[in-house]
Amino acid sequence: MAVVVGDSPLKDISGTIDELVFKKYKDKTVVTRRPSRSRKKNSPLQQLSCNRFKEASRYARSVLRDPVKREHYRKLAVKLKKHCAYNVIISEYMLRISIEAKDVKAFTKGKARIVLTATKRDFKVKQVDVTLTSSTGAVLSSGQARQINRTDWVYTSNMPFSHPCILTVTAVDAFDQVSIQKIAFPLAPLSS
Repeated sequence: MAVVVGDSPLKDISGTIDELVFKKYKDKTVVTRRPSRSRKKNSPLQQLSCNRFKEASRYARSVLRDPVKREHYRKLAVKLKKHCAYNVIISEYMLRISIEAKDVKAFTKGKARIVLTATKRDFKVKQVDVTLTSSTGAVLSSGQARQINRTDWVYTSNMPFSHPCILTVTAVDAFDQVSIQKIAFPLAPLSS
């Protein structure tokens, strides 16, 4: 990738010339090689990623049709130093929620207060649900966690539980995408 600088006659050009592609980004002209169109088939994982990006692109276009949302993401793009609102929406859509148990306090009669962190960089996590199961798979307690600040959520079990237990945390973002994390007591992530 090359950037056209100075008073070059190429600085205001965009499009293709032979194998070169000229693109305008704000006040810069970038020169790249024309992408190769390989006939190689994507692996199932690559195809999954391509499909997810298509969904993100479709969603971004639909969001940008709403003037209020478009203005919100435009301001967010400036704040995050992104190129445009479209890129911010794509980034937010593609990013997964990070979940971890921050603190567990046992109370009398086996009840517990569990503080969780559910984050998605600068973006909103709108709901966190918790299910506490015994090592045999019996559900001991389940319900919705309560948000206590920008990243932390608290869940108090409504039934006694015994060790070892498995905490299944399901977090939902603004796009209704779901992230699930299983955490075992003592606090150690389980492989999913």
